[in-house]
Amino acid sequence: MPIVTEAIKAPKDDFTRASVADVYDVIVNDLKFASAKLPVGGKEEDPGRITQGAAWHFLAEAYLSQGKNQEAVDAANHVINDYGYKLMTERFGNTVDVFGSGDVYLDLHAFGNHNLPENKEAIWVVQYEPLVEGGSSFPGERAVGPAYFRMGNTPDGKKAFLGELYNGKYTGYSDSLSRPVAWIRPTWFATNIIWKDDWNNDFRNAKHQIKRDFYWDNPASIYYKQKVDFSLYPPNSGRDSMRDTCQYIFPYFMKFADPLNHFTNPDRSGNGYNHKDWYALRLAETYLLRAEAYVNLNQKDKAADDINAVRIRSNAKPIAAADATIDFVLDERARELWGEEQRQITLRRTGKFVERIRKYNNNPIYPGLNIANHHVLLPIPQTQIDLNIGAEFPQNPGY
Repeated sequence: MPIVTEAIKAPKDDFTRASVADVYDVIVNDLKFASAKLPVGGKEEDPGRITQGAAWHFLAEAYLSQGKNQEAVDAANHVINDYGYKLMTERFGNTVDVFGSGDVYLDLHAFGNHNLPENKEAIWVVQYEPLVEGGSSFPGERAVGPAYFRMGNTPDGKKAFLGELYNGKYTGYSDSLSRPVAWIRPTWFATNIIWKDDWNNDFRNAKHQIKRDFYWDNPASIYYKQKVDFSLYPPNSGRDSMRDTCQYIFPYFMKFADPLNHFTNPDRSGNGYNHKDWYALRLAETYLLRAEAYVNLNQKDKAADDINAVRIRSNAKPIAAADATIDFVLDERARELWGEEQRQITLRRTGKFVERIRKYNNNPIYPGLNIANHHVLLPIPQTQIDLNIGAEFPQNPGY
């Protein structure tokens, strides 16, 4: 990419590509400046403003991307040791256990808890204000949840999901499950493989965290309150399509849901706002960044300590130093940060992008999504190359 450090005030068509090392020099210098000049956490002007801790966290990522592992450890140490952040280990804030049970991981993602002063794990929180001019609603819930309300009828021909009424207005969806539209379905890796060794202990996999069972809610059906089971439909009913398991019913990560907070505007009954804020960064990720650096430095005992700090909080079994590998760090990041981390960036940084897509995205029609080695880099839009008539701007290899 080109390096642009000053405002461009006139048309320019002669950009040239800078080296990766030169680009990282700019990134690192900017982050060093930010880590000294930004306010410390708790002193920022408004919630959502970036602070020194976030700058140090991103600096640790930048160092890891360059293979500067000790520098990454040092940057992560600033976040973990210098600003009063800590992993939350006790329940706090809004503890509405909609599904009958809960834990501190549920509290971390509960409505209203992201910005609380007692939440010492939050480093940088994205603010969503759907009822403020220029604001918006949190999109994650609609993106990753199943569109259960679209699945049609029960096996005996009754409407499968009635939803709820608010102020007498029909909504067609549940205020506890909200109204997702299934833009993103988690993979088998995310919903099953990473949990298999500690399925019943790790409460990040608990029923109130990942909802795998859905129940018909129409009292007119003989299947009322029974678990949705597509095998109960008559043969040739069309209930064995990919739509059933890729759109209507699939495991739902409830950290994205905003139970009991959708019907806040009685004039908006068809959709429902999600007022939940969302983590851009929290301390659990910093621990896992430092663990990654320790693995690269072959200090596996320290890597295991950082991984276990995250695991023990969720009642998962601690690991031995010998088990602290980059693959385990990546699995732990998936368990802790699914939907929060920038996964593609993580996989590219660790050199695992192609390998793990081939291993875990095992679509029988397109295994590994036909990924090729050159896909580790994205293509440069051809329009940008064509417009840059004043200098050669080569395409990335393979495109």
